[in-house]
Amino acid sequence: MPRIGFKHTEASKEKNRLSHLGKKHSIESKLKMSLRQVGENNCRWNNGKKIDVFGYAYIKVLNHPFRPRDGYIAEHRLVMEKFLGRYLQPKEIIHHINGKVDDNRIENLKLFTDTSSHLLFHKQRIKRGEHVI
Repeated sequence: MPRIGFKHTEASKEKNRLSHLGKKHSIESKLKMSLRQVGENNCRWNNGKKIDVFGYAYIKVLNHPFRPRDGYIAEHRLVMEKFLGRYLQPKEIIHHINGKVDDNRIENLKLFTDTSSHLLFHKQRIKRGEHVI
């Protein structure tokens, strides 16, 4: 039972800290400690959103059939899936028309069935002399 009004002295705090220094934890206690750091409890939690080094936005989705191990799906894929009313196949490619990867409006997205059709699209634009993004 805690003693009301009791405060540890600096010496007792240091003694307590040193007594736990290098302590080995059981598997159960390690699991409890790691589960306390999941999701919103994690200091790096950003409401389930992240941006990669290329500027693409990713959103944490728990119930997506094609989600990777970390659970983050590219936002432009989610926007296209919502518009089409179905999940995109992993081989389907989304192209940003204006070249701005953070502009995920449906008007700025174009769906390609596979990589070869996307490359063909770019080759045709080069032939026509259009600016390729």
